[in-house]
Amino acid sequence: MNSSDLDKRTARLETEISRHKKTLVDLMVSIERYRNLVETISDRLWEMDKDMIYVFSSPQVKKILGYDPDEVIGKRLFDFMPEEEVRQARKRYSKLFEQQKPFSAIENVCLHKSGKEVIIESSGIPLFSTNGVFKGFRGIDRDITKRKQAENNLRRNNRIQKLINSVLEVSLEQISFTEQLARILEITLSLSIPHLLPKGIIFLVEDDPEILVMKVQRGLSKQQESVCQRIPFGTCICGKASSLKKIIRIDCGSDMHEISLAGVEPHGHYCVPIISGDTVLGVLNIYLGTEHVRSEEEDDFFIAIASAMAGIIERNKAENDRDKFRSHLAYSQKMESVGRLAGGIAHDFNNILTAIAGYAQLTMMEMSDSDPLKTNLEIIYDSGKEAAELVRQLLTFSSELKASPQIIDLNSYFRGKEKYISALVGNKVEVEFDLQDELWKVNMDYAQLDLVVNNIVSNAVEAMGADGNITIKTMNVVLGYEFAKFHHGVTAGEYVIFAITDTGPGMAKEVRDYVFEPFFTTKRNKGHGLGLATVYGVIKQSKGNITVDSEPGQGATFKVYLPRSSDDTKKKGSIFSLDVVGGDEIILLVDDEESVRGYLEKVLTGLGYQVVTCIDGEEALVNAAAHEKIDLLLTDVIMPGLNGTELAPEIRKIFPEVRVLYMSGQAETEVTYEDILRKDVNYLSKPISPQNLALAVRTSLDVAGLRKR
Repeated sequence: MNSSDLDKRTARLETEISRHKKTLVDLMVSIERYRNLVETISDRLWEMDKDMIYVFSSPQVKKILGYDPDEVIGKRLFDFMPEEEVRQARKRYSKLFEQQKPFSAIENVCLHKSGKEVIIESSGIPLFSTNGVFKGFRGIDRDITKRKQAENNLRRNNRIQKLINSVLEVSLEQISFTEQLARILEITLSLSIPHLLPKGIIFLVEDDPEILVMKVQRGLSKQQESVCQRIPFGTCICGKASSLKKIIRIDCGSDMHEISLAGVEPHGHYCVPIISGDTVLGVLNIYLGTEHVRSEEEDDFFIAIASAMAGIIERNKAENDRDKFRSHLAYSQKMESVGRLAGGIAHDFNNILTAIAGYAQLTMMEMSDSDPLKTNLEIIYDSGKEAAELVRQLLTFSSELKASPQIIDLNSYFRGKEKYISALVGNKVEVEFDLQDELWKVNMDYAQLDLVVNNIVSNAVEAMGADGNITIKTMNVVLGYEFAKFHHGVTAGEYVIFAITDTGPGMAKEVRDYVFEPFFTTKRNKGHGLGLATVYGVIKQSKGNITVDSEPGQGATFKVYLPRSSDDTKKKGSIFSLDVVGGDEIILLVDDEESVRGYLEKVLTGLGYQVVTCIDGEEALVNAAAHEKIDLLLTDVIMPGLNGTELAPEIRKIFPEVRVLYMSGQAETEVTYEDILRKDVNYLSKPISPQNLALAVRTSLDVAGLRKR
C-alpha cells in the first residue's frame, strides 16, 4: 500500500469518525431532550411488559400517586388500585393486551400513597420487537381527579337545581298549602338515595316560636304520629336541630333517640332545620334505613329542599298575613260602619218610641178598664217596650250606651255564678270550670259582663240541643304585636281571657264570618240577631276583643280578651299558659351573671321548684355534695373556671340520674353533639322567656311530658 492509498483511507476514517461523533452528539441531545420532556410534562409516562408489569415510570408518578419510580417498577397496575376497582380494571386491561391495539382515555381509580383516591386517564400504544413479537405497552397517565370532581359537582348542581325546580313548581300549583307540603315531602322521599325509608315529617313553627308542630307526615304509625304532634325546641332530635340550627343525623339503633316506641323498627334520622335568615321556620325529618351511609351529596340535597321550602313558607306566611290583615280591616270597618248606622237609627227610634209609648200610656190612663180599646193600647205599649229593648241593644252594639266599669276578678265572678249557670243550661248539660290561679283583674261593667256570659252560654245550649258539655276557662296572656296587628282596635299587652267552649255541631265559615253582625241569626222565626252583636259591642267598649273558633262537627269556642286592670295591685298572676305546670323537684341553678341567676330563680320558685343557686361550677359541686338529691342541673355553658359541659359529668358522679339543661346565649358553644343528643340532656337558647323556661324545665324533668302533648 502506497502513501497515497494510506492518506485516502485515513481521510475516510476521519470522516467516518466525525460522522459518528456527530451522530453521538445528536443522540445525546435527543436523549437529553427526551429526558427533559419526560421530566417536565405534568403527565406520567410509563411502559409495561406483556405481563402488565411496569418496566419504566417517569418521575411524575411521585406527583400523581406519591411513589418514587423505583417503587413502581416491577409492580402491576392493579397493585395501585382499590379492591373494588381491580375486578373491572383486570377485565378491561386483559382485553386490551389481548387485542394489542392502541387505546385512549381509559379511566381508572387508583390509590395515592397517602390512601386518597386519584382518578387517572390512561392512553397507550402497543410495543413490538423487530420481528413483530408483542412486548407490552407504552403509555401516558393524566390526573383528572379535579376535572372529574368539577364534572360531578356540575352534575350534582344540575340535579339540585332540578330538585329545587320541582319543589318550586309545587308551590305554583293551585292547591292548599298543606297539600303543597305533602307533595314536597313525596318529592323528598322519592330521591334516589340508598336506604332512604318512605317515612318523613315536615314540622312548622306556628303560634309558639319555640314549638315544632307536625303539618304533614308519611309512613308513621298512629303511635309515632301522636307522640310527634308538638316538639319543643331543644327536645328530641328535631327539637335539638331547630335549637342548634344545624343538620342532625343519627344512625339506626342509636341511643340518642329520646323516645322509643314498641313495634317500631330501628331507624336513623336526618333532621334538617328550615331557616330563613336567622329564624327557624320548621324542620324536615327523614327516616333512614339500617344500612344507610351518609354522603355530602345527601346533605346538599336536603339543604336545597329546606332552603326552597323556607321561601315557600315565607311567601305563604306573607300571603296569609296580607289576607288576614285585609279581612280583619274590612271586617272592622264594616262593623264600625254598621255600629254608626245602628247608633243613628237607635237614636231616631228612641224619639219615635218615646212618642208612641208615651201617648199610649197617657191614653190608657184616661180610659176606664172596661173600654174595649184599652186592650189594643196595652198591646201597642208592650210592643213599644220590646222595641225599646232592641234599641238599647243597638246602642250597646254601637258602644254608645254608657257603662259603669268596675274592677272584677273573673274567677270570683264565675265561682259566684256557678249555680246560676248550671240552672241556665239545665240538667242535661254538664258545665266544667277551669280557672287559672292568681288571675289578673279586669275593668268591666258588671251588668254587661252578665249580658256577655248569658248570651254565649245560651247560644251554646241552643246549639247543642238535648245535652252536651260546656267548659269555661280563664287564663292570663300577654298579646304581642302579631296578634294586635291583625285585630283592629287591640293593642299589645297583658290580657285576661275567658273562653267558653261547647260540644255542639260547630259552625261553617259562612256562619262564623257573620256571627257578630246585627240581625244575623240562624234561628228561624226566633230571635232578632242582636245577641252576639251586643256582646261584640260590649267587649269593644271595654277595649277588649272576642274571637270564635269553630268547624262543623267540632263545637265552638268563644274567646273574650279583656285588658288587665291598671288598678290590679295584688300579687301578679302567673304568666304561664295552662298546659305548662311546675313541680317541687330540686334544681341546681348555675350562672355567673347575678341578674340572670336572680331572674331564673324567681321564675322557678314561682313554679314551686326548690332552687339551689350557685355563682360558678366550683360552688355548684360544693352545694351538690351538701344535698341528698338533685333532680336537674340548670347551667350556663360559658362560665369562668369550670364551664357547664365540664360541670355536668362531675355532678353525675354524685347524682348519676340527674338530668341536665344547658343554657347559652352564644350560637357556637362548647356543647358537643354527644352532649346535646343525650337522652338526659336538653338545650335552651338565651334570651329565655318565662314560658320557655317553664316548658324546658318540665320537659327535661319528665320526658313523658312530650307524650302528653
